[in-house]
Amino acid sequence: MTRTSLARTAVVVGAGLAGLATAAADRGVAVTVLGEGDLAGRAASFSGDHVWMAANHLEAAQGIQDDLAPAEAYVRAVGASHTHR
Repeated sequence: MTRTSLARTAVVVGAGLAGLATAAADRGVAVTVLGEGDLAGRAASFSGDHVWMAANHLEAAQGIQDDLAPAEAYVRAVGASHTHR
């Protein structure tokens, strides 16, 4: 492997949605994704590949009013209830 090829290589640690989205971003970089589980996608792999996104543009287009503040509070509360490894 040459010095030039190393400069265009990335390792993404975590095969959750954020890690997979990062790996999928086409930036001309060779990417290796490392994940700890048997399934990629982590939580989304158990939710039928659905992801909840509060206050998104699709809701707005349908006239649905939503607010990020309660959604953020909910996600932080759920996250705080889990122990970290």
